[in-house]
Amino acid sequence: MQFAIKGKKYKHSYLTSAWRAGKKAHRVCYEKFEKAFLGFLSELDWKAVAGQSETNDLKQSSADLDKVTADIVKLSSTIDKFNAALNDPESNIAVLSRKIGEAEGRLADLMAQKKTPLFQD
Repeated sequence: MQFAIKGKKYKHSYLTSAWRAGKKAHRVCYEKFEKAFLGFLSELDWKAVAGQSETNDLKQSSADLDKVTADIVKLSSTIDKFNAALNDPESNIAVLSRKIGEAEGRLADLMAQKKTPLFQD
C-alpha cells in the first residue's frame, strides 16, 4: 500500500494498492481507514495477544526461576534462624554450625543456578 495525496486545492489523502500492469489500483480514503483501524485496535484484547507470544519454553523457564527464587528466600530465612540460634547459649553449636554450612552451600548452588543463561533476559 502507498499513501498518496491528491488535489492541489483540497488535500485528500488515500491509501492505494500497489501498481501492477493490467490491474486496476484500489484506493480508500485515509481518514476512513484510520478511524476504522484505530477502532479495531481499541477493541482488541491486548492481554490475549501478548499471551500468545509467550512460548512454552519461556513459561517453563519463568516457573523454574520462580521456584529457584522461592528456594533462595526460604534458605536465607533458615540461615538467619540458625545464626540466631547460635547466639543462644543453650543451643548445640556443632549441630547448628553443620546445618548452617549445608544451607549456605545449597544457597550458593541456587544463586549460581539463578545466574545461568537460562534465567537471563
